[in-house]
Parts: sequence; structure tokens; C-alpha cells
Amino acid sequence: MHAPPPSSWRLSSFSCDLPGAPALLAVLPAHSLTHLELDLQQGAAAEGASMELRQLARLTSLQILCLASNNGPYRLWSGCLAGLVQLRQLTTLKLEGQWYNINEEVQQLLDCQLPLRHLEMDGAVGGADMKPQSITHLTQLTQLSIVHEVDRGVALPAQLQRLCLVNCFYLAPVLALQQLQHLTLAPFYDDAFVPGPHELWRVQELAQLPALQTLTLIYADLHDAAATAWTWALMPQLQDLSVEYSYSKVYGVYGLQAEQDLCEHQAAAILAGAAAATHLTALQLCGSGEGSSQPGLGHNNRLYVNCKSFFSHVIAQ
Repeated sequence: MHAPPPSSWRLSSFSCDLPGAPALLAVLPAHSLTHLELDLQQGAAAEGASMELRQLARLTSLQILCLASNNGPYRLWSGCLAGLVQLRQLTTLKLEGQWYNINEEVQQLLDCQLPLRHLEMDGAVGGADMKPQSITHLTQLTQLSIVHEVDRGVALPAQLQRLCLVNCFYLAPVLALQQLQHLTLAPFYDDAFVPGPHELWRVQELAQLPALQTLTLIYADLHDAAATAWTWALMPQLQDLSVEYSYSKVYGVYGLQAEQDLCEHQAAAILAGAAAATHLTALQLCGSGEGSSQPGLGHNNRLYVNCKSFFSHVIAQ
């Protein structure tokens, strides 16, 4: 008895991380496949396999597409994503990992009137960030995740309800979103980009977003977290707070003792701010990198919190 050909399968979902995975696109059932995930691999056959991505155009029932390159930069064949404009049922597109020459491909794709409702862009392009230049015309988009900074002049779709922005330098595009309900934000500030502390303090204005229900803040720098800690109590939507930092950035600039004193001062400000933010349901304070044996810091690269005094302070508020 012969097995039925792949074209006769009633397959609705398919995921693969094999080196030649794109070659399988030619035999996947276009009439039933709605969810596709490919983790593209480097190697001798990568260039030929990249060409096979043009076969995505035949998967006309596709609703969710996830393309990843998590094992090193993957080079896309020119025009291999152009066929996605024919996928009129595609509502979710996720791109992650490291790529070569994908920004132009993606922007050309986003310039078309795709019915996208959910877009995630978490990747790098030859050392540069993967980020869209214009997406306001995606009028059905309600969920957006960009794990790299958005250029200052870029506007975001007004109808967004869920947004995740990492390395967010400027808050103006976010503060314009009147329908936003759920926000995950990683504020990041650099004197080379932001003159003075005023942009840093604008995080408190997020509380004025009329539809905002939940807010998650993620800090990767002690200075930024300490400088804005006083604003956390002013944002009742703030439910999840994470402060992650590298010891290699904390120590070694001004000398061990000076840096230790600075670290302890900033940690005190962060703990006081977190204690005052009584709507918090999740709190993470941790470090990474070298320095776990530095004086005043706990083992396992963790900043230990005196939970008894911390929660006593919370209850007293």
C-alpha cells in the first residue's frame, strides 16, 4: 500500500528546523496549512534552500508565519519573501534571529496592504537592527512587538492594543496610542541620544493613556531604573517590573569602592520605588556577568532583597 502524497494531507500546522526545511514548502498542503514555523539553518545548502522560500506564495491558507534564524546570520535570496503579498489570510508574522539583507525585503512586504493583526520583529540584520520604517498603513494591526529601538520620527498604528518595545529611546510615539491596553516597555536612555533627564522622566506619562490596563517595565541599567523609580508609584497600571543589570558595567570605571557605593545607592532607590508601587504583582531584581563575588552583592549574581522589611514597607503604604 502506497502512502498518500503530501498534497493530500489535511495538515494545519507544521514546524521544522532541519537545514533543508524550505525545500519542503513545495509539498506542504496549501489547502489546509494555516500555521507554519521555520527555524532556518546555515550551511552548504542554505543558499539553495533560501530560494525555496519563494514557495511560501502557494500556501494561500496560511494565517500564521514564523521565520527564525537563531543559529547565526541567514542570507535570504533576493525577492524570496515577495510572494507573501499573495497570502490574503496572513494575520500573524513573526521574524526573529540574525539575518542578512532582510530589512528591504520586509519593508517592501509591509508596504503592501497585508491583513496583519500581529507583527513581531525580533532580529538583527548584519549587525544592524531589524525595524520597520513605516507601518501606520497596517490598519488592522492590533499587536506589535519590536525588540529594537524605533526611530524618533516613526509613527505607530493608532489602533494598537498590545505593544512591546525594547530599547525605547523616545516615548512620544507610545503616548499617542489612545487605544493601547497592554504595554511592555524597556526604557533605554543614552546621553548621546537624549539631552537631559526630561525624556527619562516621561515614563510617568504612560499612566495617562486612557485605555491602558497593564504595564510591564524592563530595565537593563541600574542608573535608568534608579532615576525613574520615583515614578513607579504614579502608575497604577504597573504590574510587572524587572531590573536586570551587568556587573561588568557597574564595576571598574571609578574604582571598586566608589562603584560599590553607587550601586548600593541606586539599589536603595529602586527598592524604595518598588515598595511604593503597590499594584505590582511581579518583581525581578537580578544581575548577570562577572562580579558575583563583589562585596555587597549576593551569590549566583543575584541582588538579594530583605523581603521582611520590603513587604512591611509595602503593607504600611
